[in-house]
Amino acid sequence: MYAHSFINAGGMLVNLANMGKQYNFLDNLGSVRVTIDAEGIHGYDYKPFGDTLMADGENRIGFAAQERDEESRYFAMGARQYDCLSGRFLSLDPLMDKFPEQSPYSYANNNPISFKDPTGLEPEGEKGKDEVQTQVGITEEQYYGAYLAFRSFNDEINSYRKM
Repeated sequence: MYAHSFINAGGMLVNLANMGKQYNFLDNLGSVRVTIDAEGIHGYDYKPFGDTLMADGENRIGFAAQERDEESRYFAMGARQYDCLSGRFLSLDPLMDKFPEQSPYSYANNNPISFKDPTGLEPEGEKGKDEVQTQVGITEEQYYGAYLAFRSFNDEINSYRKM
């Protein structure tokens, strides 16, 4: 499958500390798959439990649209810290009595392809059952067009800063 097969209709514009902007395209789990910024287009791919498989740059927002702590390399997922190398949360699930059949440390019922757990409390959204996933195929021309539009916008902002 090609990277554009995973892109959904959503995304997010991020204002960076250096006054720059970037646009992140997200997949059905909320993971950043493509980033467009002033430096170009960057792609990211993840293993099922969120460890980086391939990255064309550094991005602090990544797997499941969560921020990764640079010091510990753990993701802050609401109520708990998540280790993508082990695929486990680092603390007990506060709602563990609600799910006695699951380990209180497991992420997304040990099924990260169909579920996500952005709050660290309980898994949500099995594909095709609880929510409808809208996927949009984006061609290379559309990526390039979005990049040019972003670049033009960024150049315009920078010209105002120089005044």
